[in-house]
Amino acid sequence: MPLSLLLRKNSKSIESVPKIQLPSPGSQKNVSPHADTIDIKRGDVLFVGSDGFFEEFKRVTNQDFERLFKGVALALQGDPEGIGLKLLRVLGENLRYTLLEDDISFVIVSNIA
Repeated sequence: MPLSLLLRKNSKSIESVPKIQLPSPGSQKNVSPHADTIDIKRGDVLFVGSDGFFEEFKRVTNQDFERLFKGVALALQGDPEGIGLKLLRVLGENLRYTLLEDDISFVIVSNIA
């Protein structure tokens, strides 16, 4: 099941968001939508990543993902595209000549309006 993290800009704290359930990439399972809502304020950043993403990130980089995510998201002021590119760059730089052993996917949502 994907892991979801929500960075609150004002408190600079990360919350785990267990409510979000998405099927794994390539899965044929139907996931019923939830009626729950998440209030994302300006500058907050929601990250939803596949279990494969977190497993590969840990295996390849040996870094604390939450700490890296928080630092990057705050530095880039909630810019979802910039955050995604930076995280992929960190993963790519650590891969070097290794192959990924699992599929990875993630989504970043931020209220920038």
